[in-house]
Amino acid sequence: MLLINTKVTIGNAYIYGEYVCCYIFMTMICLISQFAKKDGNIAAGRHSVINFVNWLRVFFI
Repeated sequence: MLLINTKVTIGNAYIYGEYVCCYIFMTMICLISQFAKKDGNIAAGRHSVINFVNWLRVFFI
């Protein structure tokens, strides 16, 4: 029982860490896009990053 609880705790901490990393990464992308010139390539890159993060979220969960 203790081993199962430990595995669940480690799993939740790992998923929480993944969400924090994705949140920081998305915040950096948003800041870069705000400071950079408005361009279609930046918007397309941001959408591709969002799709990639969604794919990672589905893969890890």
